[in-house]
Amino acid sequence: MTEKKTTKKARHPYAVSIGQTFAVMGNQTATHISDPENGRIFSVILIWETQGEGSSVAAPYKIQISAGKLEPMNTAEVDRRLGNPTTKVDYPITSTLMRRIPYEKIIDASRAALIENNSFHAAQNIPVVHPLGQEVLRKKVKQGRPFYRSDDFYQDIAQWYLEAKAQGGSIARKPALYIEKFVKSEVKHLAQHHRATQIRKWVAEARKRGYLESIERK
Repeated sequence: MTEKKTTKKARHPYAVSIGQTFAVMGNQTATHISDPENGRIFSVILIWETQGEGSSVAAPYKIQISAGKLEPMNTAEVDRRLGNPTTKVDYPITSTLMRRIPYEKIIDASRAALIENNSFHAAQNIPVVHPLGQEVLRKKVKQGRPFYRSDDFYQDIAQWYLEAKAQGGSIARKPALYIEKFVKSEVKHLAQHHRATQIRKWVAEARKRGYLESIERK
């Protein structure tokens, strides 16, 4: 009779649940999170400021994680902040918990809470201690290359395509490689295997605009 071996149950990764985020003092936020495995609640506090001299972008520069919900006026919380050695923490913050916190989501929620809070106070002429405006809190979007290309650009693409076809041989079979010589500055940011794909899209657009004859499908 063979003995049955029990296999260890695999641990599955999990992320903590994100609760309410609220703003205080104009540059601080607190987000309540909970551990789905035991229901314990923690608070993630972020403090924001504009980063660097002359910077126009605000970002969090300090983070604090506390066990339990944030209650600023609670006596136990005040004692804890003052380092009272008799203050008791019911449950600790573990390295596993810290790895499971979705910081990016909390930062985005924090940014939105600050914008909403500070915009309301500004509209009502209510001062805040450390005001941060929308212009520095808005998430900056990287400026990519312009999608729009002029007709002259597509006329050039069509001309180079016809030149490649006229030369015959391998150049005619792979006109994108020939065209790439003229548009290196436009495709140098792309991986090599993506450059030909982008050039073929430009050729298709040039054909769509009438600079190349349409291909008849049989």
